[in-house]
Amino acid sequence: MNYGAVIVAAGRGERLGLGVPKALAEIESVSLVAMSAWALAQAPELKTIVVVAPRGFVEETKNSIERWRIPKIAEFVPGGEFRQDSVRAGLDALPAEIDAVLIHDGARCLVNVDLVERVMSAMRIHDAVLPALPITDTLHTNEDGYAQPAPERSTLVRAQTPQGFIRRVLEEALRIGGDGWQRSTDETALVRETVKEAAFLVEGDETNVKITSPVDLLIYMDLLKMRSSHIKEDA
Repeated sequence: MNYGAVIVAAGRGERLGLGVPKALAEIESVSLVAMSAWALAQAPELKTIVVVAPRGFVEETKNSIERWRIPKIAEFVPGGEFRQDSVRAGLDALPAEIDAVLIHDGARCLVNVDLVERVMSAMRIHDAVLPALPITDTLHTNEDGYAQPAPERSTLVRAQTPQGFIRRVLEEALRIGGDGWQRSTDETALVRETVKEAAFLVEGDETNVKITSPVDLLIYMDLLKMRSSHIKEDA
């Protein structure tokens, strides 16, 4: 099986409030998207990576990664209007021999190689794989401002990335959902709703958080600085 990855880093990241797309936000001169690319590149079986950059910032994204000599980067492509458009653009840019693909959020820049390898290992048996964590908070639904019963939390999980798919399965899901009727927030939902393929669950990682707000930067700054230093040592 030939594994490739698409890093979806096309968001504007306005909630982060740094005046640049989230992918290009830097911690000690290393961009968040470079941290994600470096982490994926550590997986020995992963052959190639395509980075989907914010529209209008392809060169800036390319420069932010190439300056650190991160290997396995095949191409940089601009993102689309919706997430599915960006995923499709990245998938189309992968070499033809790649038959198993990981889709990863560029903002999950603290992902580790153990998680990446768990997903790839499960893909040898399953056509779709989702890393996830259990829900620990008590949940309620909000009905007109009042707390009402929610599904039993033991049946719920928190989805992470990278999510893994056999390429032909994800391509078919994107083809069916490409007319705009299906606007899924992740590829696991898209594949489930279009080609009726449920993702196999593997254990996620508590540090594999999605950086979306200034508070996230404060909470995880020590880990981000540590990752930045590792990348500089490798360069």
